Amino acid sequence: MMGMMLFSVATSAEVDTISTTISQAIGREDATVKVSYIASVKIQDGNVAEARRQALESALQELIRISTEHLVPQDRLEEVKDLVERKIYQKARVFILSFQPLKSMVVEDEYQLPLDVTIHLKALQKALIDHKILFMDYSRKELRLVGLYRFKDYQFLKEALEKELHGLKRIVEGYQKEGEMRLWIEATSTLDQIFTFLNTIKNKEGAPSFTAQVSPVGSVIDVTFIK
Repeated sequence: MMGMMLFSVATSAEVDTISTTISQAIGREDATVKVSYIASVKIQDGNVAEARRQALESALQELIRISTEHLVPQDRLEEVKDLVERKIYQKARVFILSFQPLKSMVVEDEYQLPLDVTIHLKALQKALIDHKILFMDYSRKELRLVGLYRFKDYQFLKEALEKELHGLKRIVEGYQKEGEMRLWIEATSTLDQIFTFLNTIKNKEGAPSFTAQVSPVGSVIDVTFIK
């Protein structure tokens, strides 16, 4: 009868590096992140093929566990740990965009498998939300548009928000009068992130000239178009 295989993760320093890489990618709201990982398994009864399979599956689960811990608060993970195990960790491959096994090594009775793995962070986040493990804050932020006299300027801004702003749920058009409009943005992006986004798209081809300034009162950004 085959004995139990003992799985060990990468070294503490390697795990810290991987964790930092994943955390930074989540902070940037990247859709994917690529990491390198080395999994090790004790070979039992000379079964190298089984050791390779076990190393691969365990490595993918560990990477998804690390990613999940950066997306979901620890106390929430404790509350729903059985659900996370069933719906996320046991289905780790669903959240792996690609993986590339590199040259493996056998050191005494240990099988070592280096991997390059691309994790699909957006797919993981969506699954966490769909299974009600992660709750997102879609609180409203207001854009006050002033000096808006050309429809194409408004169209550029709205299309940029709809296509590129991370975590956007919807845009609600509000108060309007000549040259002015209010937009309410329901998104997981913070007010500061939306402010940074606006200043980034100013440099795009075809962008209108405008300034953006965070209001000292409320969740509001004043956007002033320049003729």
